[in-house]
Amino acid sequence: MSGEFKPNEGQRRAIEFDIDKPLKVVAGAGTGKTAVLAHRFIHLVEKRCISPHRILCLTFTKKAAAEMQARITRELLEREFMSRAEAPLLLWIGNFHSICLRLLRQRPLLVGLDPLFGVIEEAEQRLLLNETAHDFLNGKLGAGVDSSRFDTLMINRVEDFTDNILTVISRVKDHFIAVEDLKQNGSAILAEQYRIVEETLKSNVSSAKRADSRRKAERSLDAMPASKAYEQLLLDAVYEIYKEYQSRLERNDILDFSDIVFQAFRLTRIDPAIRSRFDYILVDEFQDTDNGQYQLLKALSNDFKNVTVVCDKKQSIYEWREARPENIDSFPGTEIALDENYRSFGEILEAANHFIKESMPEQKALRPAGQGGRGWTAEPQVRLFRAKDCEEESEFVACEIQRLFDSDGRKPSDVAILMRSVHAARSYEDALRLLGIRYKTVGGCGFYELNESKDVLALLGLIANPFDDLSMARVLTSPIVGLSDATLYELCKAKNEAERGKQTERTPISSSLSKGEASCSPLYKRGVREDFAEQESCRVFLQRITSIYDVMKEKRELVETFRSETRNRLWHLTSVIDKLANGRWALTIGELISETLGYTGYLKYLTSIEGPRGPRFSNVALFYRIATSFEEAHPGAGLEEFLSYVDEAMAGDAGAVASDPTLDAVQIMTVHQAKGLEFPVVFAVNLRSHSFPLSFRANRFGYDEDFGLFARTISEDVFGARYKGANGIDIEDSLKGKHYGEEKRVMYVAMTRAKELLYLTTSAPAREEKEKKKGKEDSVDFFEYIRKSASQAGNRYAEEVTMIPLVARPPNPQPAPATSMDVEDIKRIATEVLARISQPPAVKVAGGAEVLTLSYSRLSVYRQCPMKYALRYVYNLPLSPHGEAEDEFHPHGGVDAVVLGNLMHKALMQYHRRRKADPRVDAWRILAELSRASDCPRDVARAAQGMMKKYLVSTLSRIDTLSEEKEFHWRLKEGALQILLEGKIDRIHREGDSLKVVDYKTGLSDAEGHRLQLGIYRLAMESVLGTSGILTSDCYLSTGEEIEQRFTTEELSDIRNDILDDARKIASGDFSVDKKGSDEDGDCHGCEYKTFCPS
Repeated sequence: MSGEFKPNEGQRRAIEFDIDKPLKVVAGAGTGKTAVLAHRFIHLVEKRCISPHRILCLTFTKKAAAEMQARITRELLEREFMSRAEAPLLLWIGNFHSICLRLLRQRPLLVGLDPLFGVIEEAEQRLLLNETAHDFLNGKLGAGVDSSRFDTLMINRVEDFTDNILTVISRVKDHFIAVEDLKQNGSAILAEQYRIVEETLKSNVSSAKRADSRRKAERSLDAMPASKAYEQLLLDAVYEIYKEYQSRLERNDILDFSDIVFQAFRLTRIDPAIRSRFDYILVDEFQDTDNGQYQLLKALSNDFKNVTVVCDKKQSIYEWREARPENIDSFPGTEIALDENYRSFGEILEAANHFIKESMPEQKALRPAGQGGRGWTAEPQVRLFRAKDCEEESEFVACEIQRLFDSDGRKPSDVAILMRSVHAARSYEDALRLLGIRYKTVGGCGFYELNESKDVLALLGLIANPFDDLSMARVLTSPIVGLSDATLYELCKAKNEAERGKQTERTPISSSLSKGEASCSPLYKRGVREDFAEQESCRVFLQRITSIYDVMKEKRELVETFRSETRNRLWHLTSVIDKLANGRWALTIGELISETLGYTGYLKYLTSIEGPRGPRFSNVALFYRIATSFEEAHPGAGLEEFLSYVDEAMAGDAGAVASDPTLDAVQIMTVHQAKGLEFPVVFAVNLRSHSFPLSFRANRFGYDEDFGLFARTISEDVFGARYKGANGIDIEDSLKGKHYGEEKRVMYVAMTRAKELLYLTTSAPAREEKEKKKGKEDSVDFFEYIRKSASQAGNRYAEEVTMIPLVARPPNPQPAPATSMDVEDIKRIATEVLARISQPPAVKVAGGAEVLTLSYSRLSVYRQCPMKYALRYVYNLPLSPHGEAEDEFHPHGGVDAVVLGNLMHKALMQYHRRRKADPRVDAWRILAELSRASDCPRDVARAAQGMMKKYLVSTLSRIDTLSEEKEFHWRLKEGALQILLEGKIDRIHREGDSLKVVDYKTGLSDAEGHRLQLGIYRLAMESVLGTSGILTSDCYLSTGEEIEQRFTTEELSDIRNDILDDARKIASGDFSVDKKGSDEDGDCHGCEYKTFCPS
């Protein structure tokens, strides 16, 4: 690192700054802030003699933390400031939440937390808040609040209400406002601000010179008490829901993300040792910190005495997540500005500087670095294109990308398409696909908006409720069935005629579907779905047709008029729905998705049109992983609960998909997803008013640190007294200013991602032109602003370009249904494309070598079935939560082996850790606490008690351990291939002069079958620790027996060579399968990947 990095004067000053004063490094885009932060860390160790274990480095994301940790660790090892054995202890580099969790795990009891507390994810948090809000609205909470008065709050959709509640509670908690303080503080703010409003209105009445102005002020004054009462009612409701929500978290020993920071802050107040734990603190992306994180940092550093923060207010784009760029102004440190940009051509920087200057004139402009920068090209590097419509805009982008490939020698991964919201990605995907350009759509909740995600969701929606017309229409028009619009209309028309009992006029399909949705919605809404069999019997009893599904089942004479191919596909679909809807109770969610994809042929259709690891196939694989992960986290949850989870994930950010840096494809992503990245060529698209920038849309109610809890409207079309108007307080004006200020910064971030070429594109729909002619408020046009600025500057940095199509637009093709393909052709094509599966993504390390990550489990899967390895670790399709037991045979019959194994491993880890401090530790209490915390089944708890009883009379129970659940990372090298073999050892203790590795087993004794695992553990630990003669044994908990495993030098050499041989095959993509005898042995019949596997 040091050999490559030659700091400029500003960077050098920042790296070598005094350690007893706070430092604020204002680092613009592309100015080398990450290098500065890393080198300051090294400087503190090398020149200031601070132990690396006493330096805290805080980042904004886990990805940034991992990259920073790898960079610093490598440098410390090269300079020999740290041994390899110490490297895993370099733990204090992470994002705020991971560091706070680490502090809390070490001292949970000091803040009253259960040592085994959990953390709730955002989607689950939304579900919990939904349940709490529903209970409140149904009168089950809040004795002091009359929930019937909520009719006056005009709650048309409970989901909107709970979305607002989630935002308000998150903001309140980020400001460290406890439940007991919310009502008191909120009421005080309301009283004070309504006093200001009242004084202003009375002044307006007395000073009004015109009668109409006086009457308007008097009406506002008369309406003020109702507005105040409404907002007080809202405050009372939020208080009750917040109180119950927090109580439910505490009863379940769970923290949300706001709690994590708040509890860590409490810990610093309680334990002085925490405040002196770190000799120095480094903070990246300081502009993205919120109020709570700022207060925590202040407490950890004793008022910022030993802190360096790196920040850039121009790149503050997370105010919607409570980030406070004002924290930069509040920070008291000496300021060093870095404005030499090493990333972009000067023309691109000039365009970005001009754009941001008007709204942030006090911020320093970027300039190309004098040495090592890209300089100026003396010709425009920003290209502007205005299309007549969205289709032409996406076609232009695809054609330009192809032109860059053909004329400039660019490769797909050089190019990024950035947009404000990934919901706009569809047209660009279609345009790229038309030209055969490989792409990957990443980022944002738009994952669930992708066509393949919608197709799978629609299928699952039909299984949950066959009478859901919207899901049915989606499936019918998807490649699964490929129904024409005309045929769908005939089905909808028949349904409407049956409902009304008379002939209907021809209406748009969208209208028919909306009416169909209304008719079936009570059966489909979350929490009210009924058993399909009951719905079916009820429908037959009433002899009513209320859905498209009914028409397909009952109006056979209509279906008979369709073409035979269409008729057969419709009847096949109804039989699939009937089969899965009736049998879904016996299937896990993962099995249900697998069966659905298998019966409909959807997955094999995707495989046949785009090959292995194509974007659509990969997205379906990711959807499967999300489902099985949900199932693992929520044992016993069914299809309805998963669909509810997806609903909440779509409303939040849980649908985010990480970018694959090794994939040679055009990256389509949101600007927020691109933060911290750079690309040779960037297309910032969709730059039209209401799309980029997004329009200002205030929630029905919200929370602001200046105004407290506020309501936008108090009745239909009547704004709250504080929200809008010249009443001394104007909340809307303040919020709108913040919104458009952030939208400009988002645009600035998009522009500064480009290294060599920046395209800015827009289209102007008729609707928008009409709004401009009317002078409609909030019509902000970034594209036009940049175009005019460039024109005024003589077009020296930007120029307008025109459309030169590469190909004529083809007519829209009708998607070919999967069932129209010959079954044998599908099998043949799927076999061919899966045979070309590429190797697992490799991690780049210093020197450009590739690292293949393996483990004992991965090697075992590969040896069992190479194709299974490919599907699990290349496509990342997981097993179901109970798909992989520790042993093939288990001594406890039907007991869940996975749950039992996890419980016993955790219990023995806790037992031995606590035994070091207290030899009288109660193992039975630990086991009981873990059983309750994991809500394990009674038979599992009984089996665990039997195992614990036998373990406690064994010799191992009385031997103090050196380490429990010890992770290891063993590096092997074979030519250009590097292998990282990872694992976790259950326990290590000293036996005589040697170390001993012990592996716990909850299954039946099989010493021979476990030799490979212990052989790997011995080789790994001897390599990592630089020692030899390590002893190994298995401990079978079902009998309390310990069996020694001894290895000769030749055996260990053979194990190492076998690992290298397997690694070479995996790296070369060798996943061929010898099928001889597989079916007879039942290997394939019971495999959970049989739907995905063409072998």
